[in-house]
Amino acid sequence: MWMLVLLACVAVPEWAVTPPSGPFAVRVLTETTCPSGSMDCGPFVDPRGRVELLFEVVDGHGHAVPLALDSEALQVTVHGAAQQVLRLESVSAEPPLVGLVVDPALLTEPVRAQIGELATADRPFRVRGVGWGDVPSVLAPDAATFAEALDTPAAAPDLHAAVGHMLDELSEGPDQPKLLLVVASGFYGEGTCGDEVPRLSSTLSRIGSARERGVQVATIGVGVPYRPASITTAPPTTQSLCGPYADRPVADLRESGFDHLSLGWMALAGADRTWGVRERVGDTVREALRPRASVHRLVVAVPEEVQVPYPLEIEVRDLQATGVVTRVR
Repeated sequence: MWMLVLLACVAVPEWAVTPPSGPFAVRVLTETTCPSGSMDCGPFVDPRGRVELLFEVVDGHGHAVPLALDSEALQVTVHGAAQQVLRLESVSAEPPLVGLVVDPALLTEPVRAQIGELATADRPFRVRGVGWGDVPSVLAPDAATFAEALDTPAAAPDLHAAVGHMLDELSEGPDQPKLLLVVASGFYGEGTCGDEVPRLSSTLSRIGSARERGVQVATIGVGVPYRPASITTAPPTTQSLCGPYADRPVADLRESGFDHLSLGWMALAGADRTWGVRERVGDTVREALRPRASVHRLVVAVPEEVQVPYPLEIEVRDLQATGVVTRVR
């Protein structure tokens, strides 16, 4: 957890830092930790009690993680009570180089058109479909070639292989934000659910290696989760992935919904967000591909009746990352 002390509305240069308790943490910036060229890191508290600060999300190694955040991704509290977020904006956002792994079954004509509009000569997509096996991915710089890429013949479904191939391609890309977006609707693989645990663990390890080369992973699951459960920051086990269905064939589980747990672990390992939607796939892809930034500006309204000093806690929900301004007065 990261801690910062504010006294008399001015950031004190000396501040206590402890390692994050999880894989990610929110780091509040001060005048001494401002990005190069920034002159207004603060934090500041105005006479009406509004707190303005800059923060970044960092991984367990202290490296900043570029993200596209909105106010819904944040929870800001004082003594456990939610506070109003007046403004959240990215500082120096940059569009990512995108690798897209997508289930061809999801690509209706409207969805193809929506996603294709996002592919431009300035931001081409590298496209690979779940089930396209070892077919080389197609660089799609515009809607026409994007549509052509999506017509590549499908082979046996293999989500992990498709993700692995795309991670390798993006890892070799230029020095800029790089994002692998996985869009899936089922439970992929062969054998039983329990058989998927070592394959998922191997994929998470590959995602971790790609993170060191600047690749992030976001996921979108379409439909309903195959069972009511959520992930934790602990590595997946047969129990946490499958619950009572460890011996059930994957083919049977596909009828129940999508594997939201594997998608959640992929996004957590890839330092990004996961979405679950029943429709509006193209709109969700558009949201996932927004420009990313390492630094974010936050303005919070704290009621006057809140007694000072008080702790201000900032949480990025999907990454379970938290930062605390320990005293504001």
